[in-house]
Amino acid sequence: MIRSSRFITPKQLRKRYIFALSMIALLITVSQLSLQLLIAAQESDSDLINLAGRQRMLSQKIAKSSVNLVQATGSKTKESHRLELREAARLWVKTQQGLQYGDESLGLPGHNSEQIQALFDSIQPAYEAILVDVNLLLEPDISHAESIAALLNIQINEAKFLKSMNEIVFLYAEEAANKVKRIQLFEVFLFVATLLVLVIEVFYIFSPAARRVEQTLNSLKKRYRDLEKLFSATPTGMLLVDARDLSIVVGNQRMLKHLGLDPKRPGRHKLDAFLPQAHQANQTFLERLRLDEQIEEVEIVLDNPLGQTLEMLASVRQADIRGRDVYIIGFTDVTDIKRAQKIIEHHATIDAMTQLINRRTGLLMLEKAFANAQRYHSPLTICYLDLDGLKQANDRYGHAEGDWLIKTFSKIVAESVREADIAARLGGDEFLLVLPQSSDKESLELMQRLKQKLHKIEQDLCKAYSLSFSYGVVQLDSTRHNNAQMLLAEADKQMYLQKHAKREQDPLSPEQDPCSD
Repeated sequence: MIRSSRFITPKQLRKRYIFALSMIALLITVSQLSLQLLIAAQESDSDLINLAGRQRMLSQKIAKSSVNLVQATGSKTKESHRLELREAARLWVKTQQGLQYGDESLGLPGHNSEQIQALFDSIQPAYEAILVDVNLLLEPDISHAESIAALLNIQINEAKFLKSMNEIVFLYAEEAANKVKRIQLFEVFLFVATLLVLVIEVFYIFSPAARRVEQTLNSLKKRYRDLEKLFSATPTGMLLVDARDLSIVVGNQRMLKHLGLDPKRPGRHKLDAFLPQAHQANQTFLERLRLDEQIEEVEIVLDNPLGQTLEMLASVRQADIRGRDVYIIGFTDVTDIKRAQKIIEHHATIDAMTQLINRRTGLLMLEKAFANAQRYHSPLTICYLDLDGLKQANDRYGHAEGDWLIKTFSKIVAESVREADIAARLGGDEFLLVLPQSSDKESLELMQRLKQKLHKIEQDLCKAYSLSFSYGVVQLDSTRHNNAQMLLAEADKQMYLQKHAKREQDPLSPEQDPCSD
């Protein structure tokens, strides 16, 4: 006797369920087998009764065909009735033997009861006598007197045969009905047994199991509520996302705030709506998510309805919650860290005054451009630039003027170079241009454009001194330049020679103000 479900272990429940299901399966199987037996018995008995009934009609047909044969006058008519009699006799004999001894082609089992077999034995003399007279009638040279005598014998024995066959058909039908009743009684027994087994299983198996399941469900509900509390209290952003369509199932307050959603009424949204596809990292993240890959701290970019762009680290785990496949995604906001990192990188690579690349980064990028040109045998030209008269401008007009000159020249350079070019301030009044895929001619044309722009500014602002610069332009020649430093040294040397040629002139010597009358 089971007193309480708490005494039932899962193993015991499993064994009891297996036993209960086995019993039900056994009863259903036996019931089905008995039903199939009933159907088969009914089909067999139906065939048996039909053929027994046909045997009666065949005996009558034999008697009729015999009369027709005896009364026929023409030879063709006699032959026709003779064929009809022969075919009827053949079927009659085949059926008679099948009813007594079985015939698979006719579907006859041949297992008769003693009472039916006794009746068959009683009509055997009449059966044999009919066959003898039929064979006599089928003889073509039989006399008319013999035909009449044979016909009379057939009619006498056919009456005896027909009477006994009627009794046999009746007994076949009675025995079939008795079989059906026995099987029906067995079906009733199986039905009652099945009900009894179900009642026992309800009290001793299903009820304890239901109580156990109820306890487990209550425990799971409590754990789920605890999980929700933990989920909400987690300091990092968390989302549960439906694995089928990436719709957001639930999110904790921190993450909903990141997404710009009302925690009380978050609405129905899809995760990919917050991941702009312009970012390759977002595309890669979504592709890996749809492939059910485990993801660890991947960088992504979120855009929310408030117009904020947040940089996040995302980690993903798969789970099954309440029968739904979901992704548990944890988000760490690294926007401030990234912003600080970019500021640090900016200060480490960009010259503060000119916003050009600084000396350290410029020389590193020159090394890389030199290596690429050597590897792919592509043209590379560098320009070493030096502002003329910066020291005199500082001394005569103050450092503000010198700073203006450096910034103005840097702006012109930045606006004049291509996107693939590198413009760096090496320090003071010296600058470096690295021009991949550029020839000497193209580089010299760039120098001319820089000169023209400086001259225009000089004219527009009525500067009292000339705005100019010296430069050295060198194209990479693998036979002369083994490394980037050699290339840079040659350009520096050419710039120095050009500047030396200008030293005879003093750009800051007193001149008439070009803007005066």
